[in-house]
Amino acid sequence: IKLDKIRTFASNDYDYIFCEDLQLLPLAVKLKKSSKLFFDAREIYTEQDSKSLFFRIFEKRERDRLLKKYLPKCDVRLTVNEKIKEFYEKQYNSNFEVILSAPIRSIHNSPLKTSGEIKLVHHGLANKNRHIENMILACNSLEDHYSADFYLSGSEKHIDFLKKFIDSEKVRILPPVDFKVIPEMLSQYDVGIYLLKPENMNLNYSLPNKFFEFINSGLAVCTGPSPVMSRIINEQKIGFVSESFSSNSFRNALEKFSQEKIEKFKKNSRIAAEKYNWENQEKILSDLL
Repeated sequence: IKLDKIRTFASNDYDYIFCEDLQLLPLAVKLKKSSKLFFDAREIYTEQDSKSLFFRIFEKRERDRLLKKYLPKCDVRLTVNEKIKEFYEKQYNSNFEVILSAPIRSIHNSPLKTSGEIKLVHHGLANKNRHIENMILACNSLEDHYSADFYLSGSEKHIDFLKKFIDSEKVRILPPVDFKVIPEMLSQYDVGIYLLKPENMNLNYSLPNKFFEFINSGLAVCTGPSPVMSRIINEQKIGFVSESFSSNSFRNALEKFSQEKIEKFKKNSRIAAEKYNWENQEKILSDLL
């Protein structure tokens, strides 16, 4: 941040300051004055890149120092699910509030009955650590009445790498769609899929916006045994959870879907969408303000 920007910030006494980056939290505390400071911890910062030796030796220690020093100086601390909240409260003895990454309530619902074909969909960023190839491998060997579309953004090089795993005419990688038309796009499908290998604590506790976008578009859902997502799937009865994170196990879970079960899961997703939407999360934020 340029010095003149900091001077402009420092000259004002704000009602609220929202900080969404741990590295900027010391600056936010300096600017605080009589402001109420909201810190949005969207992940476990000390576990962000735990496979990296450099991160574990150097970066993790500094992030831990920042959290210990500055979390108590925040008026409200937010995070995205109960598991991450539990981690922070136990590790740093600071109260956290949960605001889910849920979308605005969609007016687009997938039709309850399918045409006989079971249409699977995944959308999002094609990061290496997400191992999207495992979902592709699972979909390759499904029966002919299945199809799977992957709307991927990110590195063209990595997307080209993922295309090499496609071994079926029923599996496609497509360009990403604009954020505003995601609900309409999803409503053309039957099952939202997400298999996320838990290579670190953040991935293990993942509860991404795409999960709630599946629900808000009235889809059935299938994931790996990620604890937070699978708990909601089982509680709301909106789909299946694979036994492990292997592509074979995920394929076995996908094979459990039938026309009758998809119709049941879609009905339940429409009910769950009344709970898991931004309008409800906005009420929580309004009360905190």
